[in-house]
Amino acid sequence: MKCSLFTALIALLLVMTGCVSSSKFEEQVAKNQQLNQQLEALNSEFDASQAKNQALKTDLESSRKTIESLDLHTRNLAVELEQEHLEKQQVLEEMQSSYNQLEEQMQQEIERGEITISELEGRLTVNMVDSILFPSGSSKIKKAGLAVLRRVADIVKDVDDKDIEVEGHTDNIRISSRIKKYFDSNWELSTARAVTVVRFLEKHGIPGERLSAVGLGKFHPIASNNTRKGRAQNRRIQIVLVPKATPIVVPVEE
Repeated sequence: MKCSLFTALIALLLVMTGCVSSSKFEEQVAKNQQLNQQLEALNSEFDASQAKNQALKTDLESSRKTIESLDLHTRNLAVELEQEHLEKQQVLEEMQSSYNQLEEQMQQEIERGEITISELEGRLTVNMVDSILFPSGSSKIKKAGLAVLRRVADIVKDVDDKDIEVEGHTDNIRISSRIKKYFDSNWELSTARAVTVVRFLEKHGIPGERLSAVGLGKFHPIASNNTRKGRAQNRRIQIVLVPKATPIVVPVEE
């Protein structure tokens, strides 16, 4: 009887011990799973931080290259602006030199009011009343006019970075019947005179591609046409030095 009771107690102890061990094992497994989950979360955060850090490094390198590029562009731009300033300064000095030469060469004509010279915003203008160049109603240059134009041509042909526009102007008096046989209106007369001057300048060594002629008739007066003196001032030839025209490129269809 005693032996059976002892055996039962031993069995009960073994069962209880097995239950306790199984419970601790399951608890440990649960803790391990929790730790693994935490570790995975930390690894994910670490990977995300690494990726963010790499992205920041890439952005930083890109920004550095951009700054270097901007610095180079700024330096190049400063050099270009300085070069442009020097070129403009040289053009102005050349224009001033031409102005001074013309003023010196044409001193007598200027004093008589036959020629005026002006320089404004890079445009040098030699204004000549028609009486110094042409007989009344004619487009043929007088001998004295040839001498004047020759002196003008000697100076302006050296300003090779400028084009030369020759403008013909008239007063508002209608063409007389005598002159109408040759020129139908002031348009034709002013144009013919401008072309004649251009032809002379070309023969005197100025390339044709630098020259242009335009007849403006009565439409651009510089004085009143109500007085004899004003009309005389309006009948004129203007030789204008202007910036070179930019060629227009027309695409050719194939």
